[in-house]
Amino acid sequence: DLDVYFADPTSDAAKAECKKAADGLHEYGMLVVRTSNATEEDNSRFIDLIESYFEQPREDKMSEVHPELSFQVGATPDHTELPRNHCTRINSFADPDKPLSACPPELDPKWRYFWRIGERPESTKHPELNA
Repeated sequence: DLDVYFADPTSDAAKAECKKAADGLHEYGMLVVRTSNATEEDNSRFIDLIESYFEQPREDKMSEVHPELSFQVGATPDHTELPRNHCTRINSFADPDKPLSACPPELDPKWRYFWRIGERPESTKHPELNA
């Protein structure tokens, strides 16, 4: 909940929200952010924008793919990334609790896009990532 953080970034509650965010990224590789600054209309517009981008023909998106930058800028095509192998852990779960993930993992079928947040820095140790 970003509102808690924005109210007082040094509070114990804000620190707890930061820990939840870090734990979510570590455990799941993603997180859901809640803030009163974003309206339902903002959310819908964003989702429409993302959907329209990924609905483009593959050839149109390939100009934004940069393997020479280890895919850290722009788009990463489908079937490029190989998820971590958690087969040993998955096999330790009882059948009703086992995820449906393939073991061993298969190449990831989804596209990914690194979206810039903020302005490009004037000075950086990694200028190639400002492509």
